[in-house]
Amino acid sequence: MRSPPLSHAEFHIEFVCAALAVALTVGFGYAAVLAALIGFDLPLPDYLVSAIQAHGHAQLWGWTGL
Repeated sequence: MRSPPLSHAEFHIEFVCAALAVALTVGFGYAAVLAALIGFDLPLPDYLVSAIQAHGHAQLWGWTGL
């Protein structure tokens, strides 16, 4: 006797789109600015400590959504 096929939850592509949008704009944007400042040996302003934390949070939320 065959068992019935398993059902799964509906896949929502919106989560993938939102995760990619956050990662590509906020996350990679902060990373590009920080990499340019460090790469060109420019001084890091004090407010960039918050930007580094925001970059980490953006990447975390982006990957979590993905």
